[in-house]
Amino acid sequence: TAVPDTLSTIATLSGIPAGSYVIFGKLTGLGVSGSWSVSCRLEAEGDFDDGVVKGTGGSSDGATMSLMFLHTFVATGEIRIRCFDGGASAQYEDVKIIAMNVSSFTNMELP
Repeated sequence: TAVPDTLSTIATLSGIPAGSYVIFGKLTGLGVSGSWSVSCRLEAEGDFDDGVVKGTGGSSDGATMSLMFLHTFVATGEIRIRCFDGGASAQYEDVKIIAMNVSSFTNMELP
């Protein structure tokens, strides 16, 4: 599937019940020709994780992007993956969103 040229939703997981979650997203970016890049954001309400994969080998070149964050929904919510390629003619495949319900979590940014 072609990656949009501007930031657009490529996958949505909706109907997530209220609660705390560890949220994972994954996709594979693929080149069509020449240098390419795919930039994506996994998001739920105000929380998110951004990622970029790049390549130079055209159609034989691919890279997997993994994204994750912690989030607490106070009501039923949704998770989205939004991506763009800035006109680089990239493709994507193998998109997954996983939300694992947890009783509590600690989120600490490390140096």
